[in-house]
Amino acid sequence: MIGLRRILTLMLLTGSGAMLSVSAQTAPPGAVLTDTLSYRCSESQLLKVDCSYRWLQPVREQTTVSARLDDETVEATNAAYPGTEDTTAILFLIDTSDPRREPVIDAIKPQLHALLAAGSPRHRFGLAAFDTNLRILAPLGALPSEIQKAIAGLKATGKTTELYRNALEGLKLLQAYPASRRALYLFSDGLAEDFSYRHEDVIKKALEFDIPIVGIGYPRSVALSVGLQTLRKLAEDSGGFYTGATADTFALPQDFLADPYWIADTGGRIQVDLTSLAKSKYGAQTLTLQLQAGGARGAITHSVAFPAPPPAAAATAAAPATSPVTSPPITPPLPAAVTPSPAERQRWEIWLWYGIPALSFVAVLIALLVYGRYIRRTAVTPVVAAPPPAGKPYAYLIQHGPTETRHAITQSPWRIGRSRNNELTIDDVSISRQHAEIHRRYNGKFDITDLESMNGIYVNDKKVKQAELNEGDTVEIGDISFRFTRFDDDPASMQQTVMVRTRIP
Repeated sequence: MIGLRRILTLMLLTGSGAMLSVSAQTAPPGAVLTDTLSYRCSESQLLKVDCSYRWLQPVREQTTVSARLDDETVEATNAAYPGTEDTTAILFLIDTSDPRREPVIDAIKPQLHALLAAGSPRHRFGLAAFDTNLRILAPLGALPSEIQKAIAGLKATGKTTELYRNALEGLKLLQAYPASRRALYLFSDGLAEDFSYRHEDVIKKALEFDIPIVGIGYPRSVALSVGLQTLRKLAEDSGGFYTGATADTFALPQDFLADPYWIADTGGRIQVDLTSLAKSKYGAQTLTLQLQAGGARGAITHSVAFPAPPPAAAATAAAPATSPVTSPPITPPLPAAVTPSPAERQRWEIWLWYGIPALSFVAVLIALLVYGRYIRRTAVTPVVAAPPPAGKPYAYLIQHGPTETRHAITQSPWRIGRSRNNELTIDDVSISRQHAEIHRRYNGKFDITDLESMNGIYVNDKKVKQAELNEGDTVEIGDISFRFTRFDDDPASMQQTVMVRTRIP
């Protein structure tokens, strides 16, 4: 019920205000992704539409644009990017979270020098590194000599990889820097150990800021190269692209090094002036822009709200003077068919747009309240495993190694991970902060569950999400191997009981 109350509180705080405050003067939305384009449109002035767009593939040809407002052709102007006054901000963000990846960092250093040399005077570069926290080594706009000095000092020193949180920090640094366009170049093995931050958080902010992410992947090992999918997904969902280094020499593709900044330096800006149509249009209209550059095609759609025309002035012409004797009696005209005025139509449209969603919101709110009361009445008290006898553990995990270490399982659940708030803390980079937990069921059996860890868990050499533990099972958590047992280290407790002759009473 706590979660339900929190949801209802947020809906009450934001529902009616957000629903009834939509207008043409709101801030422009984030970038919109299609199969071929990333774009965002806004109205700098009433009925003057500006659309900035980027192609999601290298395009060298000039882009031609045609525009239609519903079914009517309108004129649009297109200015290619970059213009003479445009600047592009590029932040290189390097993952230095594992000391064992020092060979990767040594390979990245000359590649960074090559990327700097591929830039132009309009590019503004910056360099940062991260493990748990982000460190600015050279701020955006720094001189090339400062960035080259910072590259020389790069080292793999950290342990925990907070990929998503530091990607968010990099996006915020770029957004705060004054530039026409921005891009984040993320060098990593894709292994993320964030607990509170997620892929969706990064993508939401990247689209809001219209900042593409270029993922540059360096596999930590063949077995862990699956982590590169995380980096590829970040790049594609943000409107960027992914490129990977080789697994043996960590070399980057030559076509990428030859033209690394095309994702930020493609496309342009389209302007459409619709003010001349204000007298003939009314209500919502759809502006569609068709773009073509060589074999690349794309479309942009944007809704434009034309204001309602002012009500027509009433006729005030005076009736001609007539003789009261000869004039026929004045007969009141028959009532004409009632047609709503533009102002009345606008009020009805406002009701349809906002009143019906508001009533739907109230209905959903009532349904949630009723459901919450039902859940609270029908909630069943969870079954808790019986505690072990005083001073006696449930079972043990025996850690393999030169000297076997016995870890007592004393409660349920019993958590394993690298963080200090676990019952068993293991300081090893192959272990996630919250890696696995062991449960003792009421019937005395044990289960082990994977807590969405990076490297998973294996029981008897089989990767599992959840499995029952039996006497003598081998459990692998990251690079650490254990044996599960219910017996303590007293040899007598491990001997089988022998059936002997008993007396008959």
